[in-house]
Amino acid sequence: MLAVKFHEDFYYSNNFYAKLGGIPVLELNTLEVQFMLIVDFELHVSEKDYQRHLREILETLDGHAQEQYLKAMTSEENTSVSSKFSISSKVAKSLPMIEDAVPTGE
Repeated sequence: MLAVKFHEDFYYSNNFYAKLGGIPVLELNTLEVQFMLIVDFELHVSEKDYQRHLREILETLDGHAQEQYLKAMTSEENTSVSSKFSISSKVAKSLPMIEDAVPTGE
């Protein structure tokens, strides 16, 4: 949710994300503020930090999960990282509609 708010001009309300996640909006708001305080309101991640964290995560995976990740990253049909890990439009269309699903922007 915070990544979308950071990168996009228009995004859904916290009401939408709370309903989607099945938690009260007050709890989501609290979690959002707590996370922002933990990261000192710095949402940008350098390539060096990203690679370090990715390496740490991959080291915790079992062999099969590492193999699946590497297979996805080297497949010829998808060359960009974002296309491998974002929700496809087909999947997005199958998600249940939520009344508050109106993008907001700054």
